[in-house]
Amino acid sequence: MSKQDLPQTVTNHSTISNPEVSDYGNFLLNEARVVFVGEAGVGKTSLIKRLTDRTFDTSENMTGGIDIKSWLLNINDQSIKLDLWDFGGQEIYHATHQLFLTRRTLYLLVLNNRASEEENRLEYWLKIIETFGGNSPILIVGNKSDEQPLEIHRKALLSKYPNIQAILEVSCLTGAGIDSLRDFIKQTISSLPHIFDLIPKTWFEIKATLAQLDEDYIAYEEYQSICVEHGLIKSTDQSLLINFLHDLGSVLYFDNSRLNDTIIINFRWLIEAIYSIFDSSLIREDKGVVSFDSLTKILDCNRYPVNKHSFILDIMQSFEWCYELENEHFLIPNLLSQEIPLEVELQDWSDSLQFQYHYYFLPRSIITRFIARQNQFIVQNYVWRNGVVLNLKENIAQIVADFEEKTINVFVIGLLNTRRDALAAIRYELDSIHMIYPNLPVSARVPIPNHPNFSVDYQTLLACERQGIREIIPDGMTTPIDVQLLMNGIEPFTIYQRDPKLLSQREVLKERITRGLAKLGE
Repeated sequence: MSKQDLPQTVTNHSTISNPEVSDYGNFLLNEARVVFVGEAGVGKTSLIKRLTDRTFDTSENMTGGIDIKSWLLNINDQSIKLDLWDFGGQEIYHATHQLFLTRRTLYLLVLNNRASEEENRLEYWLKIIETFGGNSPILIVGNKSDEQPLEIHRKALLSKYPNIQAILEVSCLTGAGIDSLRDFIKQTISSLPHIFDLIPKTWFEIKATLAQLDEDYIAYEEYQSICVEHGLIKSTDQSLLINFLHDLGSVLYFDNSRLNDTIIINFRWLIEAIYSIFDSSLIREDKGVVSFDSLTKILDCNRYPVNKHSFILDIMQSFEWCYELENEHFLIPNLLSQEIPLEVELQDWSDSLQFQYHYYFLPRSIITRFIARQNQFIVQNYVWRNGVVLNLKENIAQIVADFEEKTINVFVIGLLNTRRDALAAIRYELDSIHMIYPNLPVSARVPIPNHPNFSVDYQTLLACERQGIREIIPDGMTTPIDVQLLMNGIEPFTIYQRDPKLLSQREVLKERITRGLAKLGE
C-alpha cells in the first residue's frame, strides 16, 4: 500500500513507514459523522428519532449539551455507520463547538418554520459551520411544516453558500418529508470524499479495539501497548494513527505537552464534565470562579477521580474557556454577569483613542478568549461577560463586545505618546484570535471623533496614505475629514513619520490636526 493510497487526512499528518501498515491488506472506512445544529427547541432530537426509529415524543426534553447516537444505513450496497451528533442550542454551550465541529462531516441545520430567519439565527449557524467545517456539505431542514411553510431566501442562500446541498421541509409530528430527507442524507453521505477510503487492516483493528474498551479514557502508554500488540511498533506511526482517529471523531486526543498523556475514548465523559461545570449553580453563585474544591462537589468522584480534575481544567484553559486566577482558582468569563461595572460606565471615554471591529456575525468566544489571554492586565476585577478594562503601562483600555451591533469597540485613555502602542497590542491580540476562525468576515474601522455614528474602513485609510490622499468624505457625511487626523495614534509608524519630507513638516501637521479637532467639536 503506497502513501498515496492512504486517506487524505492520514497523509496530511506526517510521513509513514509503509511496510508496517501495508502487510495486512486494507479495509473500507464506511463511517461518517452527521452533526445536527440549530437553536434550542427547533426539534433536532425529535428529527433524529424520526429518522432512526420512526417515532415521535410530544414531551421530548431539550438536549443539554451534546448527545451522540449511531445509525446504520445501507448506501451503495455498503453498510455505513453514521454517528449522529445532537447539539444543544443553548448559548452557553456554543463556546465548546470548536471541539466537535470539524471537516469530513455532514451538517444538518435545523430551523423552526414558525420562526423568522433572525430568530433561527440562520446566517449565524451557516457561518459557524463554514468557519469550523470548511467545505463540508450542509442540508437545511425546516421543521414543523404541518404548521407553516419555511420562509427563507432560498436562491440567495444557495448562491452565497455553495455547500448547501438542499433545503428541505419536514414535520416531526406527522412524519411528512422524513423519507425524502433520509434519501438526501444517503445521497450526500455517498459523495463525501472519505466515506469509502481504504485504511490498513492494522489500523482498523486498533480502532475497533479502542471502541470496545469499557473505559472513558486511557493513558497514552496503554494506547501504545495496544498498537504494539497489533504490530504497529514505531512511535511515529502510532502518533499518526491517533491523530487520524481524532480527526475521524473516534477519539479525542490533544497533542500538546499538558494533555497528551490521555486519550478520551468516551466523548460524553468530557462533554458531561464541562457542561456540569457550565451549568453549576455553585459556580454561578461564585461569579464564575471554579476551584479544585468546587469540582469535588460538582463532579462524580467515581467517574471523575481527583487526579483527572487538572486534566479537565487544562482542556478548558487550552480552549480559553477559563483562566487561572491564583491559589488554584479559575474564572470562566462566560459565567460572569452581563452588567458593566458602574465605575466603568461612569468613566469618561469621550477623549479616548478608539478603534472598532465590525463582524458579519460575532462569535461570543472572541471576547471571552481575549479576556482569558489578557487576564494579567485586568484592572481591579473590572471584567464582565462582554468586556474588560486593562491596565497597559500608562494607559487604561476598555474592550467591549456589542452583540446587537456585532462590533468590538476599543477605547484607550492615557498618555498620547504611549496609548497607540497599547492599541497596537490590543489589535495584535484580537487579530491573532481572528485567525482561529479562518472564514470569519471582519473589518477594522476607525471612528470619527465627536461623530459616534460614523467610522471609516481602516484599509481605506491605509490606501489613502499610500496614495497621498489627505482628505476623505466618509459615507453619510458631507464634510471632508483629514486622513492623518484619523490615523494619528492608530499606527505606531505611519507613512508620514517615515517620509523625511513630511517629518520636517511635523509642527505644521500638528497644527492642522488641532484645527481639525476643533472643527469636529463645533
